[in-house]
Amino acid sequence: MMPRKRTRPANMGRAVSPHRVRVRRGQDTARAIIKRHFREEGRQMMELVDAWNCTRGHVYDLFCKDRPLAPAHVEGAIRILKLDDFDANELRMVAAREAGWMIDTAYLLHEDKPAAQARPGGAA
Repeated sequence: MMPRKRTRPANMGRAVSPHRVRVRRGQDTARAIIKRHFREEGRQMMELVDAWNCTRGHVYDLFCKDRPLAPAHVEGAIRILKLDDFDANELRMVAAREAGWMIDTAYLLHEDKPAAQARPGGAA
């Protein structure tokens, strides 16, 4: 009996390496957020060349790769786009989650609780 012919590549639907970042469909990525801000302001991505200290081709390469953006790239994009605090923090959070950071939102939200009740164990 002849071996069965593959109809699709062997790695279709599976991660090629253990460190590959998978982002669900319909979810914004850090790259998509940066592109959206550039498009809304009518600016070009080539403005990132000076902020990222790289060549024109490298800017496009970084937008096509699957690996997460480095924090320096995220901060450079925030500086060039002059984002307000809300948009900058959203971009930082999305980039950190793509990089695999486990971020607990309980530490980010400010609640009007006394310090003794806010801490576990109630120690003041």
